[in-house]
Amino acid sequence: MQEEPPTIQSLESAPSEPDHEKELINLQAQLEAIQVGDVNELNNKDRARILDLLKQIESLQEKMKVVKQEKEKYWDKEQFIEWARDEVGVENAEEWLDATLDLSDCSHPRLKSESLTLDLSKLKRFPPNLRILYLRLNGQKFSQDLEFPENFHGSIETIDLTDADGFNFPNRIEINLVLQSLTLAEGVNFPDYIGKTLIFPNLTNPRGLKLPNYIGNHLIFNDLKTIKGLVLPDYVGGTIIFDCLSEKRKEKLKKMYPQHADKIE
Repeated sequence: MQEEPPTIQSLESAPSEPDHEKELINLQAQLEAIQVGDVNELNNKDRARILDLLKQIESLQEKMKVVKQEKEKYWDKEQFIEWARDEVGVENAEEWLDATLDLSDCSHPRLKSESLTLDLSKLKRFPPNLRILYLRLNGQKFSQDLEFPENFHGSIETIDLTDADGFNFPNRIEINLVLQSLTLAEGVNFPDYIGKTLIFPNLTNPRGLKLPNYIGNHLIFNDLKTIKGLVLPDYVGGTIIFDCLSEKRKEKLKKMYPQHADKIE
């Protein structure tokens, strides 16, 4: 069954944000009105009101600070254009963006299709809050400065990457991770959490492989030839498949990991 892309509420359907600036001006005006004259002549009711207003102002300023920090995480249209031109590598950045992304709300950009294919060679960043159901990454070379979001809400597939030493995946991938051409796993920073399936079609040796602690569904090795150095995750929800391992090695793994014995195939 095909996965449904996550839906994100747009600004048009979202409730309007409170105007903190107006609210702050109003509170400050109320405070100034009470404080006119000699403070020592204020009655207890006015003093209590001043304390209440000061607390409201402090709380509102904290909210405004948080809102400002959140807005600084978002990109404006110009930043998207720069990213498309310099990192995606398209000639007509605005035309590509119009065809590829819905930027009616830049704080929650949306992909217009289910998948996106990008070249790793120039890529350094991903737009904040951009949800991609399926991301394909082409190319063998990648920037050491490449930064994924901490949580990736879809699937990632690397097509040409064989040696990914120094590659940093998101800490959490909600669906699948497929590493089509990976043959050397040493130095790769894998996610700590994969919501569904992790697949290694061409990895033959697990030397240096640090698997996620949590894999929600299957862990699949299509070409693994040895188990020397292999450390299985704490949790695998589905089966652990070794297409090329001998039965003898599979039995050894079952004894090493009795908690996974009924899952190893």
